[in-house]
Amino acid sequence: MNEENRALLDRIIKEEGIVAEIVTKFSFNRIYDEEYFISLLFYMGLLTIKDYKYNILELDIPNYVIKTMYWEYFGRKLKEENNIKYKMMEIAKAIWEMAFEGKIKNFIKFISEKVLKVLSNRDTIKFDEKYIKIILFSYLTMSNIYKPISEKETGGGYIDIYLEKDIRMPDVKYEWLIELKYVKKSDEKYIGKIIEKWKEQLKRYRGSMQFKGKQNLKKALVVFIGKGDYKIFEE
Repeated sequence: MNEENRALLDRIIKEEGIVAEIVTKFSFNRIYDEEYFISLLFYMGLLTIKDYKYNILELDIPNYVIKTMYWEYFGRKLKEENNIKYKMMEIAKAIWEMAFEGKIKNFIKFISEKVLKVLSNRDTIKFDEKYIKIILFSYLTMSNIYKPISEKETGGGYIDIYLEKDIRMPDVKYEWLIELKYVKKSDEKYIGKIIEKWKEQLKRYRGSMQFKGKQNLKKALVVFIGKGDYKIFEE
């Protein structure tokens, strides 16, 4: 209902939670205040208590279904505010190629050309890995092919994005481990170091018991540069 709460929702989606207090009584003339708005999300079941420490509540998004609701809201808001235009067949075909042909290029190209490059300057100020990841997830959930998982913990560390095939789509051939990076145009020279770090991470992932025996597991490093340029490195 107001710009402050829209920004607050963006923050909750990006961080997958928030630290706040929960009010027990509501006043109609303050219903859209930040404190009341967070409490409203909590009582609606869109946030849940993760931890209680130092008399402060740590709230997070309760489950995957609720996460998809946030991602869908984020994608719809982004589209409306920036007049993003595309055909559903474009995104459907790009995700299908990832799943059945093991090709990620057209999906990343779609995100770059149809979304990132048309965002307003206000949105590009927010650019970092987490913000771009939400954009990726908001489009991935348009298809029921993958269940995107953020920061999946493995014996080798945390994976930025794990695209696990949806149980409703047993015929999907390829799953993906994706490392996502964002650099400003002026920092493009550091991409070589990012690649080397990614190769070290891959060695640790290979030793993880969670992925042993998984067939056709694709691995990619996607580096977004400035407003929409990108480089893809695959194994």
